Amino acid sequence: MTSTTFDTLESIELLKSAGVPEAQARGHIQVLSNVIRQMELRMDDLSSRRDKQADTHLEALAERNEREVRGRLNGLATRQEMDVKLKELEISLKRDIKDLEVRIAESKAEIIKWMFGVAAAQSALFITMIKMFPGH
Repeated sequence: MTSTTFDTLESIELLKSAGVPEAQARGHIQVLSNVIRQMELRMDDLSSRRDKQADTHLEALAERNEREVRGRLNGLATRQEMDVKLKELEISLKRDIKDLEVRIAESKAEIIKWMFGVAAAQSALFITMIKMFPGH
């Protein structure tokens, strides 16, 4: 599980210094902490789903390649022909692995986008709270 560091005590002190009563500041920070936790859980869920999809895709590719190899090997008569077919399979697997690596990199990029989105939302919420409760 990913974990965002969020200093609740510092945030409460910041709100208090802006004139927000302590009980109210604690309530706001608790809500914000809950939002952060929920977003982290959602991001973990998305990451887990992407990993499962990648695993399923890899298994399907492996099964397909195995069937393809078995079908091609049935008619081979010489060791040289088998070596050629196995080399083709190796090239195909490497291509499939590269494709999966690209998909994984894209998934990572999407997760990073979500993390920055959550950070921006947290910042916006925090700024809004500070503006709603200016110092007296």
